[in-house]
Amino acid sequence: YVIACVWGEKRGLVKASRYCKELYGGANPNVCVDIIASFPQEVEGKRIPIIASCDDAALVLEENREKLKERFLFEHTWGPYSIEQLLEKELQVKLAHNAGFNVPQSWMLEQYEAQINTIKYPILIKPLASLRGAKADIRICRNREDVNKNLSSLQHTKKVIVQQYIDHDYEISI
Repeated sequence: YVIACVWGEKRGLVKASRYCKELYGGANPNVCVDIIASFPQEVEGKRIPIIASCDDAALVLEENREKLKERFLFEHTWGPYSIEQLLEKELQVKLAHNAGFNVPQSWMLEQYEAQINTIKYPILIKPLASLRGAKADIRICRNREDVNKNLSSLQHTKKVIVQQYIDHDYEISI
């Protein structure tokens, strides 16, 4: 039995789900939290699980953890980093590198500008924060002119990280 609480344009997609038995809509994420907080105390003596369907929803749940934690079960961080921090590409690269993963060379845009004459192309530019960008803002740049053109045409954010592009036969995404 799935109850959904959504805001924005996501209603149609969720409403069409065969799993969704009840759908509540809010004008914004905080209204959705208030709706969720008004649900029954428990179901069969257990806390009600909440599954965030996107990064925005996970962030809103974490921000309202104290309000929801007694009656609901949901994902949030327990370690030294918040979900918002973990969605920052700069920290993701650092954590992956520290864990021993082979990560592409990465620069903040300011560092890239300072090292522009030593950079080998192609490179990727991508939103620094997952929450403030979109897949459409991930661009492959083959030279400095591509970088200038792509930086000026970003739709969702101007804060980007620059990474060495690694050509490969396949990619696994989760």
